[in-house]
Amino acid sequence: MKKLFFVVLSVVVLGGCVTDQQFASLSEKVNLIETDQKNLSSEIEAALSAMDKFEKELEKREKNLRSGYANLMAEKTSLQNRIIELNGEMEKIFYNLDSFTSKLELLEKKFSMVDKRLASLENYLDFDKKNDETIKNKTDKNSDNEDQVKNTGDSFVLEKAGEEEIYEEAKKNFDLGNFKSSMKLFLYHVKNFPKSSNADNSLFWIGEIYYKNGDYKRAIIEYQNVIEKYPDGNKVPAAYLKQGLAFYNIDSKNNAKVIFEKLINEFPSSNEALIAKKKLKSF
Repeated sequence: MKKLFFVVLSVVVLGGCVTDQQFASLSEKVNLIETDQKNLSSEIEAALSAMDKFEKELEKREKNLRSGYANLMAEKTSLQNRIIELNGEMEKIFYNLDSFTSKLELLEKKFSMVDKRLASLENYLDFDKKNDETIKNKTDKNSDNEDQVKNTGDSFVLEKAGEEEIYEEAKKNFDLGNFKSSMKLFLYHVKNFPKSSNADNSLFWIGEIYYKNGDYKRAIIEYQNVIEKYPDGNKVPAAYLKQGLAFYNIDSKNNAKVIFEKLINEFPSSNEALIAKKKLKSF
C-alpha cells in the first residue's frame, strides 16, 4: 500500500505543485484504499477458512456414510445367517414329528380323506418288510378263490362297467389283498382309459402290487411309468418315494439316494419328501 502511495505522490509531484489540502485529500483516499484492501484480505481469509471447515465436515460425513453402509451390510449378512438358522430349526421341527401316523392324520385333515383311503396310504408307505410278507401271505391264501372275489358286487360286469366303476372295483380288491384280481382290473383300466383322471392311480397301484409281492425291479419300472406318463398327476411324489424304497430293498442305495434327493428337490413340501429325508439319514 505504501508503494501505491509513493506512486500516486510521484505522479502528483511530476504533474506540478500540490497544495496541502490536495495532499491531505489524496492521502485520505490512499488510506481508504488500504483499508478496503485489508478488509478484502480478511474476507478472503474467512472464506478460505470456511471452505476448509466445509471440506473437513464433508470428509467426516463421507466417512460416517461409509461406516454406516458397512454396518448395514453386516446387519444384512447377520439377518441372512439367522434366516438360514431358522430354516434349519424348521426342518428339525418337521423331523421330530411324533410318528408317521400323526403325519397321515394331518394329511387326512388337509385333504378330507376317508378312513379306508388313509389305511391304504399307511399300508403302502410302510417301511417294515414284515408287513409286506404278511400281505403276500394273505395274497397266497386268497389265490384259490380269486374268481369269486373278482365280482365283489352282483351288479359289476367288466364289459358293461364304466371307467370309474372299474377303478373302484380294482381298488376294492387291492384293499382286500386280492392282488391278482386288482392287477387285471388296473391293467384293463389303464389300457382302455389312459386319459382318465384315475389312470395314473391305476398305474401306481400296479407298481404297488409288484412291490408288495417282492418284485422290486418290476415295481421300479411301473413307478417310472407313472412319473413319465403322468408328470402332473397326484401320484408322482409317492411314485418317487416307493421307487427309492424299491432300490433300497435291492441294495442299490446309490440309486435310492438319487431318487430321494430328486423327490426332495421337486416336491420339498410334500409328506413324501419328509419321509425321504428321514430315510436318507439312515443311509
